[in-house]
Amino acid sequence: MTKCPGRPKKPVEIKRRAGNPGGRALPVPVAVVTAAPSTPRAPKGLQRPGRSLWRAVWRDAGDWLAPTDAVLVRMLCEAADERANLRELIAAEGYTFTTAGGYVGVHPVVSTLRKLEAQIISMLSMLGFSPADRTRLGLVEVKRAGRLEDLLRRRQSDA
Repeated sequence: MTKCPGRPKKPVEIKRRAGNPGGRALPVPVAVVTAAPSTPRAPKGLQRPGRSLWRAVWRDAGDWLAPTDAVLVRMLCEAADERANLRELIAAEGYTFTTAGGYVGVHPVVSTLRKLEAQIISMLSMLGFSPADRTRLGLVEVKRAGRLEDLLRRRQSDA
């Protein structure tokens, strides 16, 4: 008989923000990591796609990324450069190839590109770049705006 995993545990950070409603003892933080004070300089050797992604990552996730995350962000940006290069190769040589015997196949680089894109998605996930990832990391709470909140937001924007 298999055991149902049930609902995932709520991250400690969310429990702390909510004032520990369950009243159970929470673990003492081992260390507190502070966010990067500003966008770190892009590493040398990044191409245009990598440099652009570097700036975007630190701009959009700078509130929760620490300087220690720079290694992962660099790997992500290098992968973005590699992805751009693979896409250029496919654009130049075509998505498919034909053998002397008339067999039409998908360019071998397409498989490499798909694997690289899966790695990029994984790295983005580790950095909290989807709503589910940010919730899992305890960064945000997804909430549907009610009609009253929508009306208040419109009034504020009109003022």
